[in-house]
Amino acid sequence: MKAHIVLAVIGFATFVWMALLALAAEATKRTRDASTLLDWRREIASKHGLGAIERLGQHPASLAAQVWVLRVLTLAALCFTCWHIVSALIYE
Repeated sequence: MKAHIVLAVIGFATFVWMALLALAAEATKRTRDASTLLDWRREIASKHGLGAIERLGQHPASLAAQVWVLRVLTLAALCFTCWHIVSALIYE
């Protein structure tokens, strides 16, 4: 039972972290055109010869894919947490 509780706590911490990352990715996607941070990243990448890779990473389709992957991972962390909470209650 203790193992399930520990895994549920780890899963919940992972869920919170992934949810915050998903929210940040969503905000980045919405403010892509007005973001000075993304402009700065493109400028630095261009100076180092990696401008094409950075532009690809900041493409709207790429940002949408990042958001969806993070949403799926967040859901998986929530399911993992719930599974271990239920297992801890059943095997108590």
